[in-house]
Amino acid sequence: MELGVSNGFFVCISGGTALSGFSDVVAAQPGCSSDALAGQRVCESAVHRAGAAKGFASAILQSHAPSSWTYLGLPNDRVQVFAGVSWTEITAKHAGCTITNVDAWDCNAAVHRWCTAKGFPSGYGPIEYNPSERLAVACVKG
Repeated sequence: MELGVSNGFFVCISGGTALSGFSDVVAAQPGCSSDALAGQRVCESAVHRAGAAKGFASAILQSHAPSSWTYLGLPNDRVQVFAGVSWTEITAKHAGCTITNVDAWDCNAAVHRWCTAKGFPSGYGPIEYNPSERLAVACVKG
């Protein structure tokens, strides 16, 4: 969730369910139509939507190969999704996370900091975003 030159901060989430299906991900967000986009927010939102469509709070990508993705469905008792978060709130937590720099690791750090300020151990995202308006983030429950 936080990455630095020589250190990082990560949180393990228990209770997930392994899911697979690149077609599920693309159906959830057609903009994520290529394995080459796996590290971009458009695919993070696609994986989140695919997990939510299966009844989970969210989901995160575990592994990917051309047209073969495995993702982890995160249950509602482990993750809370916040929709309607303003860009101003997130950018205030890390100035490197901006509307024009959404795919940077800085946004992971900003969301982590936003969630910890709300009392959660960590968070990830943005899992949904509209560059001109609001975004959604997922906070990990303790």
